[in-house]
Amino acid sequence: MADVGRVLVVSCSSFLSPEDIINAMCNKKHPEPTQLSDSLTSYLWKIENKYYTADVHLCACSVSSLPPQCEFAGNMNFQSVIITFDQKEKSSFEEVASWLSYIESKDPSVLLLINSGKGELDNGGVSKAEVVKWCLDNSFELINMICEEDEEDDEEDDFREKTGIDRVIEALQCAEWPNMEMRESQSHRAVKVSSNDQEAVNKEDNSKQRSKNDGASKNPTSSLAASDKPQAFAQPADDLELLSNLASDGAENESFEELFQKLAAMKERASSLPAEERKDYAERVAIAFWRAMGGSEDEIAGLGEDSDS
Repeated sequence: MADVGRVLVVSCSSFLSPEDIINAMCNKKHPEPTQLSDSLTSYLWKIENKYYTADVHLCACSVSSLPPQCEFAGNMNFQSVIITFDQKEKSSFEEVASWLSYIESKDPSVLLLINSGKGELDNGGVSKAEVVKWCLDNSFELINMICEEDEEDDEEDDFREKTGIDRVIEALQCAEWPNMEMRESQSHRAVKVSSNDQEAVNKEDNSKQRSKNDGASKNPTSSLAASDKPQAFAQPADDLELLSNLASDGAENESFEELFQKLAAMKERASSLPAEERKDYAERVAIAFWRAMGGSEDEIAGLGEDSDS
């Protein structure tokens, strides 16, 4: 039986409770909560996107600092932890730090620290630089509920980062859940890509072996000398085809998703290349992604020219 996906939601804020976060994420539409313990209440949240579906339990914690009992939710695994706090109140940030030992014992993959942006300055509060450094040191992402500056809308800025609850939802949808179920079309595509990738690797290995055998039979001495030199890397046929398709103006979403599915294999392949070839390979993939997402050609002018020549 698959494990259950869980998110621990803790409030160290006087203005933003766990229920506030959960209601905003679910648009106040969720099944009746389940009481897990004296201090934990679970709300079912369904993730449904184009890639997968998953039932995730958002667990609201009723205490703001870690209880002295070491057994607190000891039998539960949390894939993510969300903590709210008030940057303007120093005591609030100190409560956040009290959770570190527990969080480290659970090793969640997504850690979000949400600043309510409200409150009165308490002994100067905590500086933004201090909060950012703490987040970097402890692998948290800082999310502000209130933007520091009102930015003017820019219709051409298609890649503007999300903030507030929208960013919380986005971060959790990008996580991996133990009970996630891939959409049928994505499962078939993943199988297809995996099969094509393995076929290309086999063809490449066979081609290299034939070249090696031919060279050795014709000139054993030169073959031995050549073995001491780094071999040029030939990208697999399906990689080249995908990069070519994505670089064209008529790239379709399916090609983009196919390349996305291949990222792990590409990364593993690139790690074995010499530095210069690895750089060239990474540059090709980056350019392909940029064009597939409709990025401006001016932003990548001059990139990839050496590799294409």
